[in-house]
Amino acid sequence: MVWTNVPLLLQQLLIALLHLFVSSSVSDFHISSAVVELDDKGVSLNGVQVVKLLQFYAPWCGHCKRLMPTWEQVALTLSNEPITVGKLDCTKHTSVTSELKINGYPTVRMYRYGEKYEYHGERSKEAIVDFALKVIGPEVRPLSDRYELVRVCEKLKKTAFFLLAGEKNVSNPLIEEYYTVAKKLFSKTYFYQILPRHLPSTFPCDETVCIFVVKDGTQFLYNPTIDQNSLEKWIQSSRWPFMQLAKYETLTEMGECCNDKLLVVAVLDLVEKRKLKSPVKQLDDLIRMTWQQYSEQLKGKFQFVWLDGNEIANSILLRTVPVPCLFVFNASSYSYYLPDQDALQMTEEILLQFLQNVVNGFVAMRGGKGRVQHLRRIFYETTTAIYTMFANQPLLACCLFGLPLGIFSVICYTICSTDVSVDSDEIYADSYDSATDSDDHEKEE
Repeated sequence: MVWTNVPLLLQQLLIALLHLFVSSSVSDFHISSAVVELDDKGVSLNGVQVVKLLQFYAPWCGHCKRLMPTWEQVALTLSNEPITVGKLDCTKHTSVTSELKINGYPTVRMYRYGEKYEYHGERSKEAIVDFALKVIGPEVRPLSDRYELVRVCEKLKKTAFFLLAGEKNVSNPLIEEYYTVAKKLFSKTYFYQILPRHLPSTFPCDETVCIFVVKDGTQFLYNPTIDQNSLEKWIQSSRWPFMQLAKYETLTEMGECCNDKLLVVAVLDLVEKRKLKSPVKQLDDLIRMTWQQYSEQLKGKFQFVWLDGNEIANSILLRTVPVPCLFVFNASSYSYYLPDQDALQMTEEILLQFLQNVVNGFVAMRGGKGRVQHLRRIFYETTTAIYTMFANQPLLACCLFGLPLGIFSVICYTICSTDVSVDSDEIYADSYDSATDSDDHEKEE
């Protein structure tokens, strides 16, 4: 009896061991992540050599969920850099959240040797990685020769950077101001330094100290006698290349930095922009040719940007904007200017004349931040949000708006259909009874 049960016992034992092994293996298996999940202790920033790029998020936040895949790509891209890329769940670690004054989700910050650098740019991998590489420094990057400068120009040809041609240790007010501004703005743009004798012939420098902004394949010299702004304001205003792709965050930052410039906004489409004979490509070429011919007249007054799609333009003009189109926008006052004719019918001379008329006050200003405009904006954004909800999630939108509306309708119907009339017998019943009793009493007498 015992011997016949031995194989069955062994079989059950082997099955139990196999189940235990598989379950433990499955529980231990997880997809490795380059992002470090931090807690109250892990987010400590007291270390002298600590460099951390952190995302503060909440699990219920939709923007945080959309940023998570990008955050993983950022961590992988920066895996060879001396940076810890992490994230912190603010709903679990409320004490750290309040201590660091996290007011919105997601919040992206970089901490470098105890200093905090807030990120307000677009939430793409390239933009965040570029921000991190700027912050890790150094604040001013030295260049040893002209060949290194050529490599930097090739590497940063799609953006802008600043170059100081001068001796680092020479006592000069302009050099000192350059390093002071670089210490303040090195998380926003790149700063370089080179000796004047190493400058290529394309960089005109007749002084012992020269400062250039290099962008759009050329370089512009800072001249304190011509540029009335301080060096910091000049750098803030000059750090955007021609035809910068703008997002909501970029427009806000431009409004703060380029308050002395108006934004020439071209509403384009990225896919159509690559087609040679598309209307979008036609408007893009018109703007570029106008800039090439009249840049000297425009560069101190306008900053050219373009939008991928009309979503941002719709929220500015409070109506559906065609693609392509063009308008001038004051990001600080939220006012805008529209041309009299269609952008596709313009020539370089007509576009230049329109921009000059804007500067001279000959074009009507629209929009702004007035009370009426604010109410119009609230109404437009509310109706747009409701329309988008019904277009993308019709069933959910019907439940969200239909259920409360149905309950409210039932309540209103119940109130309106209730019979509130009162029978006269209910009001005069006592008096009628007393009168009847008195009449009966008189008859008896």
